[in-house]
Amino acid sequence: MINFNIKTKLLEKQLRIGKRITIVELANETGVNRVTLYRLMQEDTHNITLKNLIKLCDYFECSLDELVKYTPGRSCLEFSASA
Repeated sequence: MINFNIKTKLLEKQLRIGKRITIVELANETGVNRVTLYRLMQEDTHNITLKNLIKLCDYFECSLDELVKYTPGRSCLEFSASA
C-alpha cells in the first residue's frame, strides 16, 4: 500500500515557519490542485503525477521517500476492486 505523508510534512512546515498553512495556500504555492491535495491528505487517491510529487517535495524541502511510503500489503488494484 502507498501512504502519503502530506499531513505530517505540512505540520512540520507550519512549525518551522510559525504559522498555519491552509490547503488553498498550499495549492497556490505548489500549483497542485486543491482537490488533489485534499485527497492526498485523506489518503483517498490512487493516482498522482510525478510532476505533482516533485512540486510537493520542492515545497516541503524533502525527498520523495519522506513524502511517500510503500508498505507491503494490499495493492492499489485490490483496493480499487473492493471499493
